[in-house]
Amino acid sequence: MISIVNPLENSFWLQFILHQKNATIFHHPAWLSVLHEQYGFNVFALCTVDEKGIINAGIPFCSIRSFGGKEKWISLPFSDHCVPLYNNKNSLNEIMEHIMLSQKVNRISEVEIRAELPIPNSFAKRTNSTLHNTPLYKDIDKTFSTFKKTQVQQPILKAARDGLKAIVTNEQSAVNRFYNLHSQTRRRLGVPVQPRKFFDVFWKHIIKINMGFVVLVYADSQCISAGLFSGFSRTLTYKYGASDETMLRLRPNNLMIWTAMQEAIKRGFRFFDFGKTDVHNAGLRNFKSGWGSIETPLFYSYFPVLPENGLFSFVKNNVVGPIIRHSPTFVCKWSGELLYKHFA
Repeated sequence: MISIVNPLENSFWLQFILHQKNATIFHHPAWLSVLHEQYGFNVFALCTVDEKGIINAGIPFCSIRSFGGKEKWISLPFSDHCVPLYNNKNSLNEIMEHIMLSQKVNRISEVEIRAELPIPNSFAKRTNSTLHNTPLYKDIDKTFSTFKKTQVQQPILKAARDGLKAIVTNEQSAVNRFYNLHSQTRRRLGVPVQPRKFFDVFWKHIIKINMGFVVLVYADSQCISAGLFSGFSRTLTYKYGASDETMLRLRPNNLMIWTAMQEAIKRGFRFFDFGKTDVHNAGLRNFKSGWGSIETPLFYSYFPVLPENGLFSFVKNNVVGPIIRHSPTFVCKWSGELLYKHFA
């Protein structure tokens, strides 16, 4: 039987994902609460349930509205990937059939699932990105040995020799230090920064309850690199990173990532998820591959048809980006406050 479940309140949803090896932080009520509180998205999960309400398969969604007011379902916005979870493929097939019927009956403009579907279906798919996951071993030295020597190992050792210090913390003040660096980084890249409140919400729902942490790297008393990490089940996800461009010669990002991996091993995680990378970004793909990661293509699935790169994407990439790169940091922050919700 198909049921629409509120994953923020329904205890069966949490019990279900606790037993799914492919579940990540993106399936967890903590992350879904961030999306709901910050952006006001209607969060729901389409599930198959038995007579006791036990879930056998489920896909979390957010319902969003386009500039034109049309409704769209995404699994999930601001999430690199979100695979459907299921105990058997028949249950998943029920959900897919329900989605296709609902799209027509409820006039949903588009359904987007950020994963490749594991069963025959009528969804269109495409890939513009890759994923990189590094296996983590209980033996920290064994994990370190999988890294490329000159590309990763030596920069980590150099950062330590040069006196850089990395700390792991759950303090909200660390999120503030991250945000200062993050704003500078996003401006350099020509990308609007998330609203400031978003990181307070992220801290409240994820880091504060120990489902994530912050890594800060210092050169003397100056914070020069920072990363936000969140994890669930077997995987720690590298969600956001930032650094001081003038200090990159000291390789603080290498030390920051390695510190996060060591913390992940201590917490029992088996994989380190670097997140998605544009398939054309050879430099970043090469960097992530140096960490002993496994690269796989990242497919997104769409119904009823593949979306086109519309006017909004053109404006974001060809108008907003150049303006941000050549403007003070407050423009990056202001554009994020105004527009970021629509970049889902």
